[in-house]
Amino acid sequence: MAYNIKYIQNPIIPLIDARGDRVYHATYQWNNNEFIELASPDMSHISSLIEELSTKHSQPFFVGDGAKKHQNLIESLYLNRGVPRFTDSTYEDVIKAHAICELGYQAYLQGKSTSIESFAPNYIRPSQAERNKTNVP
Repeated sequence: MAYNIKYIQNPIIPLIDARGDRVYHATYQWNNNEFIELASPDMSHISSLIEELSTKHSQPFFVGDGAKKHQNLIESLYLNRGVPRFTDSTYEDVIKAHAICELGYQAYLQGKSTSIESFAPNYIRPSQAERNKTNVP
């Protein structure tokens, strides 16, 4: 999703709504036409995440349905710390097939490859059913 935003040098932070005031997030940035991961994908409570981000990045660019859902909170927590920016349209707030293809092609040019058998979902936390079974919050 962050790879869609190619016209900005600020840190790009995709936020995907995970319900219950939680979001999936990561941080990326363009540096000399290279797309760099600054923070790995994770899931956090929106308030604690924004408090942390506001001390690291004064003008981040937020993208995703989680950014739209929590825009007022993000702006209020950034008050007097910087000016966060948001996408103007929902077109940029979704993962695009062409971005995945471009990232794959860049990896190929760098000699990186993988097989289809190695693809698996990256579950950041157990499912609700798994948490209920083990009584994990």
